[in-house]
Amino acid sequence: MIKKTLVAIGLAIGLTSMAQAQDAYMGLSAGVASVDIDKSSFDDALRSVGVTGLSSDVDEEDVAFKVYGGYRFNQHFAIEGGYVNLGSSQYDATFTGGSLEADWKSHGIFVEAVGFLPLNDAFSLLGKGGVYFSENEVDVSASGPGGNAVSSVDDNEVNLVLGLGAEYAFNDSFAMRAEWERFFDVGDEDRTGEGDVDLVTVGVMVKF
Repeated sequence: MIKKTLVAIGLAIGLTSMAQAQDAYMGLSAGVASVDIDKSSFDDALRSVGVTGLSSDVDEEDVAFKVYGGYRFNQHFAIEGGYVNLGSSQYDATFTGGSLEADWKSHGIFVEAVGFLPLNDAFSLLGKGGVYFSENEVDVSASGPGGNAVSSVDDNEVNLVLGLGAEYAFNDSFAMRAEWERFFDVGDEDRTGEGDVDLVTVGVMVKF
């Protein structure tokens, strides 16, 4: 936690410095995050403790957003960093005599290198790669013949992130960007559960 706090402070200082320089920019994007939940592994875990009459469902998508800043060194390369909230996903199950709900969440900061392929003066394709300093949490509530139970487990990790996108500049100060990004192996397999997260966003950028 201390290491992540120091990274966040350093990132904020860096973005403040970049915002005062030419070719710096800041952006806000929103969209949908989709988590790869292994439903069968949750089902197997419940059956292994004697659950019968199991019926389950997963909700893998949620609204997500990110805010970021960057510096474009030239028309082909930039460095970006910011905060992303990947929303939550749920596993719900009912069984003979009870029910269970698991709510999985992830958020954190990221740093990425971005490569651009300009197609004309306004439109560019982009590819990116970097790291995601994630804070992940799963909250579980269950009810059964023995009563109700609630538990929460969290986990901090560093994850790989890759992405593709397109950017359109309306003028020297304002642009729009659409992106797809994949956050790999988010969460801990034994503690919170682990899965890839796909993030699709559309947002606006202001250039300085």
